[in-house]
Amino acid sequence: MPIDTELVRQVVEGRLTPQPGDPEAAKREAEDFFFAIVARVGWDQAREIFLAIGRPAPPEVVRQCQNEDLIELYNLQGPDKKSVWEFAGQIAFANRMLPRKSRMGPRGSTSHDTIYRHLKRLLKKSGKSKNPDGRTGHSDK
Repeated sequence: MPIDTELVRQVVEGRLTPQPGDPEAAKREAEDFFFAIVARVGWDQAREIFLAIGRPAPPEVVRQCQNEDLIELYNLQGPDKKSVWEFAGQIAFANRMLPRKSRMGPRGSTSHDTIYRHLKRLLKKSGKSKNPDGRTGHSDK
């Protein structure tokens, strides 16, 4: 299969735009890109690169990303930041309406207290705030 050098140039320069609704064209472009990589680094390395990209993330990486998203969401509240307890309540309420895979917090919990304790641990561990509510224990309920 000949290498489409223009396609490779577009990918490298970031100009390649996907064609929505045309899975066959996307498949051809992916194959062309794969063979361009093969030409550059060899068959074995190209396979390793594509296999690493095509696998789903391990569960521990997914959990870490979800935890980082939860901390970021809490910190993005701005000047009218709610207490950790109030924020955990909002997350618990939202989780009840979401499919399990889309939920935030430990194992997609819908428990206000579980999410509160999880978020307190994350904030303490991240070092963003030694005491996020300026209080100790559960006294901020």
